[in-house]
Amino acid sequence: MKGNISKVLTSILIAMSLTVSGTGAVAVAETGPARGAEALNIGLDTSGPGVPGASSASGESSGSSSSTAAFTTTPASSAPGSTASVLSPFNTNIYGTPVNGYYCDAVTTYTYENFESDISRLVSEYGSVVKSSVLGVSADNRNIYELIVGEPSAENQILLTGTTHGREYITSQLVMRQIHDLLSMAKNGGGFKGQGVASLLQTTCIHVIPMVNPDGAVLSQFGASKVKSQTILGNLKAMIQHDQQRENYTGDTDWYYRRWKNNANGVDINRNFSIGWKELDDSRYYPSYEYYKGPSAESEAETQALIKVLNEASFDEVINYHAQGSVVYWSFGGAPEGVEARSKQLAELVKQDTGYILGAASTNKNSVGSGSYKEFLALKGIPSVTIEVGIGSCPLPDTDIDGIWQRNSEVLKDLVYEINHR
Repeated sequence: MKGNISKVLTSILIAMSLTVSGTGAVAVAETGPARGAEALNIGLDTSGPGVPGASSASGESSGSSSSTAAFTTTPASSAPGSTASVLSPFNTNIYGTPVNGYYCDAVTTYTYENFESDISRLVSEYGSVVKSSVLGVSADNRNIYELIVGEPSAENQILLTGTTHGREYITSQLVMRQIHDLLSMAKNGGGFKGQGVASLLQTTCIHVIPMVNPDGAVLSQFGASKVKSQTILGNLKAMIQHDQQRENYTGDTDWYYRRWKNNANGVDINRNFSIGWKELDDSRYYPSYEYYKGPSAESEAETQALIKVLNEASFDEVINYHAQGSVVYWSFGGAPEGVEARSKQLAELVKQDTGYILGAASTNKNSVGSGSYKEFLALKGIPSVTIEVGIGSCPLPDTDIDGIWQRNSEVLKDLVYEINHR
C-alpha cells in the first residue's frame, strides 16, 4: 500500500511538470538553440572506425585510463550566458564503491570503466546464462558491448538499450541493475508472479546494449580529459567553438561537454537512422553537442551496431531507455496498425510498473519519420517503447539512480513474464 501511495504521489508531481494533451502527455522539452546559418567549413576530420565483422568482434576491452582529472574554478552554469563563477560541472561526479562487487548497484557516476568491470563480473558469476560480445568500436576507440541473457535460440526475443545519448548515461546503470537483479534471482531460485525466473530465462533471450554511445557518456562525465584521439579532440574543440559562435556564448566550454548528447563525431544517434533521415531538418547542419543528424543516414558506428543486432535476431519487442521526463513514448503515426497496438500494450505495462505517464498517440499517419530508432523499428515491424526516466535537466544527478531504480525495478521482469504468457 505504501508503495502504491508513493507512486501516486510521484505521478502527481510528474503531471505537474508535463503538459497533458488528449489521451497522453508530452514531456516539457529541454530548450535547444535557435536555428543558425548554413553549414560552415570548420575543418573536421570525421573518419573513424566502423563496425567490425563477426570475425573481429571480441570481448577485449580498450585500455582507457580510469584516472580523474582535476578541474579549476571556471564560469559555468545550467545554461550558456551565466557569469556566475562556480566549480567545473565535472566536480559533481560521485565516486561510490561497488556493492557486492557491482558498480551498477552503487550510487556513483557510472563510468565506462565501471561498466566494463560489471560486464566482466556478470559473465564470471553467471556465465551459464549470460554472454558478452563487441558489436562495434566507437570513433574514440571504445567498445560497444552487447550482452545476451537467457537462451539465445529461444522463441521469445527482447532487445533492451541504454545511453543512446551521452548525457543520459544514468540509463546504462539502470539497465545493468535490471540485468544483475534478474540474473541474481535466477541463480538463487527467485520467482516472479509464481514462476521461477530461471525457467523464464530458458524460454527467453534478452539482447542488451547497455551503453550504445560510450564516447558521449565519457564526454558528459569528464569533458576533454579522457579523449584518446588527438584528431577527435581537435574536432570536438572545433565543434564547441562553432556552437559558441552560433549561440553567442563566450563562457566555459565545460558546459558543452557536460551537456554532450551526441557521439564523438558530433552526431545524434537517434537522428541517424534512414527512416525520415533525408527529410529531417535537424536545425544544426554541422557536427555539434546535440541535434546533428550526421553526414549521411546510418553513418555512425553506434547506429550500425544497433542495426547489426536487428539483423542477427528476430525481435518481438524493443525497450529503449532515455532520460528525462518520466514518460513512456509508444506511438509513431507511420507504424503498421499491429505494431502500434502492441507498442501501446507494452507502454501500458511499463506505466503500471513505473507510474510514468503515457505519451500521446500520433495523429500524423503519413509521417515518414525523423531518423529515430523507434521509427526505424516500427517500419521493420517491431513494437517498441521509449522510457524516459527521471525529471530535470540531463545529465540527471547521479544520486537519482536509487529513485529511478525503485520505479523501474519490475519492468524487465514484467516484460519477460508477459512475453511468456501472452
